[in-house]
Amino acid sequence: MQYEKQERWTIDELSSALQVPATALRRKIAFWQSQGLLKEEQTDTFLLVEEHKGRSHDIVIGEDEEAESAMASAHAQKEEELQVFWTYIVGMLSNLESLPLERIHSVLRMFAMQGTSGEITLEELNHFLDKKVKDQCLLYSGGSYRLPKPS
Repeated sequence: MQYEKQERWTIDELSSALQVPATALRRKIAFWQSQGLLKEEQTDTFLLVEEHKGRSHDIVIGEDEEAESAMASAHAQKEEELQVFWTYIVGMLSNLESLPLERIHSVLRMFAMQGTSGEITLEELNHFLDKKVKDQCLLYSGGSYRLPKPS
């Protein structure tokens, strides 16, 4: 509902307006990103996606679609968790410049996976980071991941 007031919010602004911790807010934002309603315009700044404004989201689910809906829900939850991990990864790489997959995974296990519903496997993390490389959000060379230099 906050996006009815303005179409662009930072994590800090939204956290303050809603009086919700930023970590909890990130999980919710990741869900709406996976639904295509929000887009991360800059780091920690989220924009309402125009083509979804005013669109009705009323969906009738039939019996045949219930299993598919449950699978989509599990997938959306996993995407939400990965988006939270992405925030940690960006922080790690901002501070440490470059890290190999195993080191990123061990740091995530120590800090980011505490209290979450599930862990991300090394294979899932590798797939996720490879997708970020393909999307040009990360660079991979010499066995380590790093953030691209700002232009």
